[in-house]
Amino acid sequence: MARRSARQTNAHSVTNATASGSKLTVDRTVPDAPSEDDAFEEADVEDQEDDEEEEEEEEEEEEDDDEPVRKRKIVRGKRKRAEPKATIQSQPPSKKARGKRGGLMDLKDMPIDVVFEIFGRLGPLDLLHLAWASEVTRGFLMSSKNKSIWKAARSNFPGLPDCPDDLSEPQYARLAFGKDCHHSNACEAWHQTYQALLDQEKNSVHQGRVNILLERLETMGWQAEVRDIRQWNPEYKETTFAEEPAVVKACQKDLTERIIQNLLPALEEYMRGYREERLIRDRKRLLLDRLPLFHEVVKTYRMSVPPDAIAIDVADFFYHPEILNFIINTQDISGPADLDPIRPRLPEIAQELQVQLTDQLLALISADAEAKYVFDPATVLDLATTTFTCATCLRKASYQSAPPPDVIRYPRVLAHECAVRIEWPKSEVVDFYMLEKVTYRTSWNRLGLINFDMESRAILADVVEMCGLDPATTTAAEMDAADPIIECLACNNLHFGRCIMRWDLVPDHFDKVHKKHKHGGNLGLSDVKIEVLKGEDAETIGRRLNEEEELKRAHADYEDLACVHCSEPGNSVNLRRHVVKQHGIAKPSEGDIVTMIDSKCVRRSFRAWPPRAEEVVEAK
Repeated sequence: MARRSARQTNAHSVTNATASGSKLTVDRTVPDAPSEDDAFEEADVEDQEDDEEEEEEEEEEEEDDDEPVRKRKIVRGKRKRAEPKATIQSQPPSKKARGKRGGLMDLKDMPIDVVFEIFGRLGPLDLLHLAWASEVTRGFLMSSKNKSIWKAARSNFPGLPDCPDDLSEPQYARLAFGKDCHHSNACEAWHQTYQALLDQEKNSVHQGRVNILLERLETMGWQAEVRDIRQWNPEYKETTFAEEPAVVKACQKDLTERIIQNLLPALEEYMRGYREERLIRDRKRLLLDRLPLFHEVVKTYRMSVPPDAIAIDVADFFYHPEILNFIINTQDISGPADLDPIRPRLPEIAQELQVQLTDQLLALISADAEAKYVFDPATVLDLATTTFTCATCLRKASYQSAPPPDVIRYPRVLAHECAVRIEWPKSEVVDFYMLEKVTYRTSWNRLGLINFDMESRAILADVVEMCGLDPATTTAAEMDAADPIIECLACNNLHFGRCIMRWDLVPDHFDKVHKKHKHGGNLGLSDVKIEVLKGEDAETIGRRLNEEEELKRAHADYEDLACVHCSEPGNSVNLRRHVVKQHGIAKPSEGDIVTMIDSKCVRRSFRAWPPRAEEVVEAK
């Protein structure tokens, strides 16, 4: 280390050669700037001297470890280069021969312009390594006459700052490209820029090879897929194709015909899968454009249907083969007018669909009913004992202080909103998935929310028999006409009064109040004392029930009534004004205002006063 310190403290200077052409001599006592040749030499000599000093120190440490007591005098100085042997046969063979020894000796015999051309295509670090490799290359590259080679090497790295005035080209090469730890903001900024340039060039070469593969695929019949890869969302799709493992592996080098032929089976398999994806994507785009237009057409049709009749919704229309074929295969649909050919067909198609939905409802009854329940398909839907449940409505009714679920009968069940509404797409079929995504509608009861209510059927059968009628043939219309008023004697309360209800509310009352006995176990309707009111008592309480229901229909928040003339929704008060003002009818009648087919039920249990005087009948 003493020699390094001495070298660092002494400044370098070069004295000019004498006029007789004597060699340059170095005067280390006079501070002056180095010449080109000495600066080139110094960059290499310092590196070699540093390595020699480190080796001497390592030898000293090893000898000290082996002979701790013996003191040796270490004489520092330059090692003398060993004299070459007369012949190489007498030398022992090298243990690790790397490459051909002395291969650079012929370099001095090569034409100088060839050497300049070769070295000019290398990088600065490559030149530095060559200068360390042999005396021939060292003497050639460290000469100031050949400084242009270093500049040419630097030009291979665009944006690299010029060599500073206080550094030689070899020193600058080591600073910029060596593994030694240096710090320079300009070099760091250049390195980042250059690395980005390299990445861009690499990507450009890779993309060029990808384009060669795409052009070959075009000639093989994949024009639509290649066009889609290049034009539709190219940033995503081209990247996906270019990152295919087979493509990445093949594009790492120049593509030859043999490489392309070996790659074709994998590419064709990829393109077959891509074609399926493209067709699905094209189908989605087409439906995304056309389904909103068709939805508006169906809305217009539904407005023409009477508010108390079944109006087929958009999903069931869309599933019809004729409609689906028109929407998918018509060449140009860009506006509502392009759908005019199917508008006249909607009423007829709606009748077909209603028949299909009715058959589906009958199949539902057969699946949910007990084996012993035998029914006539021609009359079962109109029976007083036939009701249905909606899972969504039951869930809402289970909330605290929520009203009881409505009694759902035919034909309301085919128009029930919950049976066709969907919150998010669930279908795995592309056409139906897009329909659900665009319209938030699905085909009737596809989610299985509607079920036949077998428990209510048994209770209603007992109620019908109590009224002296046959549950196997009595229809709901006949029971509404008879309008029996039912009282639950078990629920008579001296504080709240008598428990009164319409005939079709008995199942819900039984389910909420009497189904579970307080000691456990199920109760039947025969275990609960109920009675059909008669005479003046029935008429009086019937009028009270009618008043309660009319009051609910007149409430400002109630909108389940509709104008017969224009289907305008609203409550009884607003619609009477509407009929007078909009339709010029001075005295609106009941025929001018109807209840919507899927309206909320206004029938509720009712407490009549005064309570019965006798004791409350207790459940068994």
